[in-house]
Amino acid sequence: MKILTEDLIKKELANSKPPFAYKDIKDYPINDLDHRVFEIFIYTLFESVIKYPDKNKLSHIKSNFDKVHLCRGIKDGGRDIILSSVGKNNGVVQCKRYNSPIDKSLAAKEIIKFCLNSLFNKEFIEEKKFDYYLVTAS
Repeated sequence: MKILTEDLIKKELANSKPPFAYKDIKDYPINDLDHRVFEIFIYTLFESVIKYPDKNKLSHIKSNFDKVHLCRGIKDGGRDIILSSVGKNNGVVQCKRYNSPIDKSLAAKEIIKFCLNSLFNKEFIEEKKFDYYLVTAS
């Protein structure tokens, strides 16, 4: 498993093109982010949830994990972000961007692909208790 360091994450962000700035728009144009910057954005959100559990409503994530790792993004088998607790990988976040809203069949396809990858690569899931998050933007 190839994990990025904080320095490598900063270099990737420095080399990426920022999204177009929209005037008078309420929502951030997440779908306009480069796919890798989107993964880093989601990584940062999960990292914040774990570091600052009292500041958000996702404290169940903090209770299950103590560390978040961003993967390299190449041939990751659907593992964009690894969630761990006490050194054991017991969660994964898969980040996907689509042109239209995701439906149940597309979500099922992504989950099945991840499950098949995990059968062939035992390091994908180390623990019996395992959480899978599919984070999408469209």
